[in-house]
Amino acid sequence: MKLLNIIPSTLRNRFTVARNSPKAERVENESTQAPAQASSSASDMPENGVRLSDLIGNPSSQVTRAIYEAAKEAAKPLSIHAESFRANLGHLSETRPLLKAIRLYGQIDDRHLEALDRFVFIESVSLADLGTRGKNANIEARMKFFAETAEAHRKFSAQGLEQLAKLPDLCKLDLHRLLLTAEDFEAIGKLSGLVRLDMSCCHLRDDDPAKLLDLLRPLHKLEELNLACIHDLPSVLESLHALPALKKVDLRCHTRLDDRLSGYLLGCPRLKSVKVYEAQVSPEIRALLERRDITVRLAPAL
Repeated sequence: MKLLNIIPSTLRNRFTVARNSPKAERVENESTQAPAQASSSASDMPENGVRLSDLIGNPSSQVTRAIYEAAKEAAKPLSIHAESFRANLGHLSETRPLLKAIRLYGQIDDRHLEALDRFVFIESVSLADLGTRGKNANIEARMKFFAETAEAHRKFSAQGLEQLAKLPDLCKLDLHRLLLTAEDFEAIGKLSGLVRLDMSCCHLRDDDPAKLLDLLRPLHKLEELNLACIHDLPSVLESLHALPALKKVDLRCHTRLDDRLSGYLLGCPRLKSVKVYEAQVSPEIRALLERRDITVRLAPAL
């Protein structure tokens, strides 16, 4: 039994957007072709409308139950290996009203990113490298380790990242510990709906890192940016002012905030919060930022 057929019509209608939008046409065209749904009792129906009894008997029950569990908790993404994602693509496509967040891991290439365009309800995508993070090393050693291993996980191109622009509801992107180039920043700059962007521990490969954030200038909704543990942070921050809606930034690393770097922060008109390690900021710099209504969040030293 297809999962789409056991979702009540009231639930499908709730996920249907404006009638004239492309997303609505994709949902409605397939919904009208689906056979009549199975009947169910109210006692067997959880709040999101998926019957557990049907999921247990489904041939792909392991994948389906994972999606169900993710659907119960909006903040919990479906975490799935890239090859499992491809192998179950047809089955997963039928669950798109439930799938709001996905974390792909393993060897992710352009084909995986292109396939995401059928999940029109996705709001959050994580392509982060979830490998060893060197937690027992000091911050300098960890950053060196990240730089040496970033390229090994990266199998997709900047053109692949551009495919994410086909997700109309995408507002959160996690690229933790990946190798990123100027071409990638240009591609990310086309994801106009982004509100949160995580580039923590990324290795930036470019001769002029000071221009990279300027390539994100089109992101008029970007409010939160994680730049923790990236190398050459002082140069990157030179164009922080290019992000017009930025409210929160995470700068945890070994670089101390001096007058020059705090000046970059003060140049962001809407910035309200900066997160750093205690050893990164002097009382004088902290007081300077807080006089401008920028809250300094202190993280404990490693």
